[in-house]
Amino acid sequence: MYCLLYDLPHTRFAINAICFSQDGRLLASGDDDGYLRLFDFRLGKELRKVRVVTSVTSLLWHPRKPGVIFIGDARGSVTVMNLDAERPEAYCLRTGVNAPAETLAYDTCNGYLAVAVGTDIILFNRSEDPWTFGVNFPPPPTVKAGSVNHDEFLLPLPCVLKFSNDECSLVAVYFQHGIVSWLIESLQPEWTIWPKSRRVGGACFSSDGRNAVVSNLIDGFDCYDISNGRHLANLPTPIIYNVPLPSLFIEEDQSILCGSSCGYVLLYSGNMKNILQVLRHDEHHIIQALAYCKNEARFIATASSEASSDNYVRIWRAMVVDMTAPKKISDSSRSYWSIGGILSMILMVVTIWVRCLGINVVQTSVNSYIELWHNLAGRTFESFGPTSVFTWQGSSICFRSLGVQIVFGDKHHDSEIQEL
Repeated sequence: MYCLLYDLPHTRFAINAICFSQDGRLLASGDDDGYLRLFDFRLGKELRKVRVVTSVTSLLWHPRKPGVIFIGDARGSVTVMNLDAERPEAYCLRTGVNAPAETLAYDTCNGYLAVAVGTDIILFNRSEDPWTFGVNFPPPPTVKAGSVNHDEFLLPLPCVLKFSNDECSLVAVYFQHGIVSWLIESLQPEWTIWPKSRRVGGACFSSDGRNAVVSNLIDGFDCYDISNGRHLANLPTPIIYNVPLPSLFIEEDQSILCGSSCGYVLLYSGNMKNILQVLRHDEHHIIQALAYCKNEARFIATASSEASSDNYVRIWRAMVVDMTAPKKISDSSRSYWSIGGILSMILMVVTIWVRCLGINVVQTSVNSYIELWHNLAGRTFESFGPTSVFTWQGSSICFRSLGVQIVFGDKHHDSEIQEL
């Protein structure tokens, strides 16, 4: 379970991307105002604000260089910025496409940077070289085998990219052309998964690359097995605005974060059967940016992107439960549920039952028996409150508490409840 730490103040512009640094020290965010903001999220303090040419649409920290970050913008450029320098040093990788750079992916083995911009996927072989040119992937397959594709004349729009764990292929999720795996050497499609929904608004992949969760733009999210394309589960989320929503595998794939257009984030279990927690924002806020970090603790960042509203980044921290600590029992609980009290209650019931049934028992023995347990049971009934009175009167047992008197008697083998 996660508890809210605080909100990081932002602007009235939509927050499009957030991500934690590799060393877990910083949180970066980018918005439509064209600023990159850096936070010490553990202290809730903004450290730096850097102006970008236009709206920031995607962010990615360099996995090998902790102080370097890739910044995608609305004009299709990718800025590579070194934040460890006294003055931020930056250069620009130009895609040649005047469209938003929707998503970024980095291949740690070969040093490739993949950018989804407009209808193109561009691969930079040397992202450290400001003069490098990218290689364009061809358009994806447009017809599903054995069926007629009514979207064959619609443009392919890649929205999510991920390099495979074997570093030989790039998996691309398209808005309406399925999930396609591209071989990097030949730039040819390896396989294609056609989701149940006609369109996909966003996606995430498990750390082992076996499963993918996609925003179906209908009723929430769908999960697929990448190896065979089998639909595994549906993760329902109420839809107010039909917009692409983010998702994220966290906690070593044991949980799944799902954004929404209803002002909250759902935390699903890894088996996709249960909702573990609801992380709430303001009502009707659209949550289109998520991030997760694990260092000395586990943190979640969720960002709102409602237009003309006070947007913010909300920081959540995992609660630590000490399972070895002994549980403390309150004094009232200990007095009420003590062994003596429980035994007294049982024996009182047996005694009343014997008396009410009129079993032939020596009267003096029964009276002595009841008087013996009367003292123990009296202590138990004291826990009901200072106004409780428990008495034994001849052949009747009387209990008074909270304005009600209950009288048990063997004269007519019944009980009577009176309001005082």
